[in-house]
Amino acid sequence: MQPNSNSMNRSVHKRSALVLRRGNDKRSNSWKLLALFAGFLLMLCASLGHDWGKSSLQVAGALDSRGTKSLPEDAALVEGMQPESGGSQRKPAGRPTLPPIAPLELSAIPRPRTLVFGALLDDNGTPIPADTKPRVSFVDRGGRRHASNAGSQGAFAISALDFGAYSVTASAAGFQSRTEALELRSDAPRLRKDFSLQKAIELKIYVKTTDGKDLFAGLRTTGAPLGARLLIPVATREPPGNRLVESAGRPNSLRASARFRGSLPREIALDPQCMGVLSLDGELPVWVSIVQHGIVLESICVGVGQGEATFVLSASDLLRNLCTVRAQVIDATTRQPILRARVTLRGGSHYDSGVATDSMGCATLSSREPGSYELQVRVDGYEQYRQPIDARPGEIVNAGTLALASEITVEGRVLDDQGHPLSASFCVGSLDPDDRSIHWFRSGESRSRADGSFKLSGLGRGEYVLRCGNPDALGANEWEGIDWVSGNVPLDTRSGSMAGLELHPQRAVRLAIRVADPRSKELGFRVVDERGLELTQGKFQDREPRALALPSGNYRVLLLDRDETALSERVVALGLEELRIDLLP
Repeated sequence: MQPNSNSMNRSVHKRSALVLRRGNDKRSNSWKLLALFAGFLLMLCASLGHDWGKSSLQVAGALDSRGTKSLPEDAALVEGMQPESGGSQRKPAGRPTLPPIAPLELSAIPRPRTLVFGALLDDNGTPIPADTKPRVSFVDRGGRRHASNAGSQGAFAISALDFGAYSVTASAAGFQSRTEALELRSDAPRLRKDFSLQKAIELKIYVKTTDGKDLFAGLRTTGAPLGARLLIPVATREPPGNRLVESAGRPNSLRASARFRGSLPREIALDPQCMGVLSLDGELPVWVSIVQHGIVLESICVGVGQGEATFVLSASDLLRNLCTVRAQVIDATTRQPILRARVTLRGGSHYDSGVATDSMGCATLSSREPGSYELQVRVDGYEQYRQPIDARPGEIVNAGTLALASEITVEGRVLDDQGHPLSASFCVGSLDPDDRSIHWFRSGESRSRADGSFKLSGLGRGEYVLRCGNPDALGANEWEGIDWVSGNVPLDTRSGSMAGLELHPQRAVRLAIRVADPRSKELGFRVVDERGLELTQGKFQDREPRALALPSGNYRVLLLDRDETALSERVVALGLEELRIDLLP
């Protein structure tokens, strides 16, 4: 008997389905095993990656953890400290330190395990209070400056300094600063150093009228302009002359700081007629002068044992000293007056927004303190005008007719050494066609955008110089990062606007300049590039080396006396490594 075909078909289908189902179950189990194994591998990699990342972070933070974990018994002095450099990240217990998988950035390079701590004390051994802003500054042989603010008990601490010699200065408001030499050695990486500061000689300053009344009270009552009321006391070893700038750089110059009523500690009581206290970082006798924006109004000699200086000035004479500056602004092409051009004086003792020109293009700036300024004129669509102004007491200065041409613009991009966009600061100055000196604009620095692009507006037809970064590295810490700097980049806009300019700043290289001369306070320096253009200049401070951040290249470094006359010159080839040089008179 033949079996039914439908029944046979159903039986075949059942066996086929069973075989297929068993095959699928086997494949499903294989995939499940593979998935479990892959998951295990992923978990293992994630765990290792977590530990690896932590160990990389610990390379930067382990130093301070190791350096501060086992402080000496007297480390209680460090309580309340406010270090500005170094760091303190604690390393988790039991975590092994693994090697990094890639070179560390400059900020992550482990610092030496050094620690300098101590306290700033007065001459009675009492901690110097925090409201005097106590501070300790370390300057190494390369001119790098590292500082630490002291805490509530005068305690300070600074870690991760390199081994070597330092010039250390402790200072506080109302105290004489003290500078000492210090050396950090590998056999003594932790060092306690206390500083005992003498109380500064403080002179109470009075400015009275001829009839014995408080000058400032009278000026406020009469509504005198701000320029008549901004008077500052200064101290010098010698008579300063008619202008304070004439005394700059003289032998035995004296540092002094004026603190006025609002900034004095509560324990210093002043009678209502005292304008403030002048703290001297030195001994008597000294010359004390009352100054109005660089103009010396009166000077007196204060001898040993004296505690105050009283100046007698006439309110009417002081008001008569105020000066006036006038100018007319016109279009250079049409010779028509320019309306609403903003005319300002930059460089005074206080900020002034200036005045706008009237329908005749005229502007008058009145009631300004006498002294040196930069006259600036700004108006949209025109070149920005700049002119030095020297306003003598009571003088009316006529700047004349200022003809402004249409503005010239310069557009470009700032790129790093790999061709990537760079956001960098830069400043612009005009180049004198006769002596090739650079007049840097007082309007401050500009900055390129995140994509590296920049646009300079308000230029005229002429020669300019552009410079990226700040070549004077005074105060910069070693591990704060890499500065991008350039040399002087000439811009010639005599043919019109420029576009497509590319600036390629370099990673800064340090040049440390030192002069071993007892007159170092009087001496200065100037750095000149291969084009003969000045890149930077400055003065030496207390025989400390000056650190400059420059691009690689060839330079001439000149040692200057107080009159800026060259005493000596040295040619320097700056490569990729830090260079230290000594200048000899």
